[in-house]
Amino acid sequence: MAYLTVAQVRSRVPGLANTGTYLDAELTNLVSEFTDIAERFRGVAFESRSVTSEQIVRPGRDVKLANSKVRAISAASIDAVSLTAGELAALVVDKSVGVVSNGTWYGGNILLVTYTHGFDAPPEPLLRACAEYCRSVAFSDRSGQGRDVIAQSMDGSFTRYSTPDWNRGRPTGYLEVDRLLNSVADFRVPGVA
Repeated sequence: MAYLTVAQVRSRVPGLANTGTYLDAELTNLVSEFTDIAERFRGVAFESRSVTSEQIVRPGRDVKLANSKVRAISAASIDAVSLTAGELAALVVDKSVGVVSNGTWYGGNILLVTYTHGFDAPPEPLLRACAEYCRSVAFSDRSGQGRDVIAQSMDGSFTRYSTPDWNRGRPTGYLEVDRLLNSVADFRVPGVA
């Protein structure tokens, strides 16, 4: 499910109401693009998702799943041998960061795990950021200026535009979108991109 439907984007941004100029497919793609950026930047899914992940395991070592905010592990196998319900129940999962420990790996090599992760629904600032991202990209695609101006000098005719820079907290380069994204909790593990 998308953070916002096309109808919700159009409702939040009346300037995108023209269905002939701003096609449904374009807005759907922009919502999807924003979802990917937001979740990579904050390190968590803001909607519940189920995934299957394959990882190499070492006996006695913890396994870091690809996602944080793990809700439940529904199935797992080691080298194509399914874990029993008891073995699944014995797993210790740090759900906030997605680390599985106390695994009964038995010297196996490949862990295949199916789990659910993420929040129930995105918070309002993220929905506002999504609508603003759709507006900013759609409008810039049709204008001569694609980015927000963050510095300007008239004498030397110098203009500096905001561009994406994840290390400086600007994942999109659109100032209002990035401000809203930065207002949402960060779940990234330090040192992991």
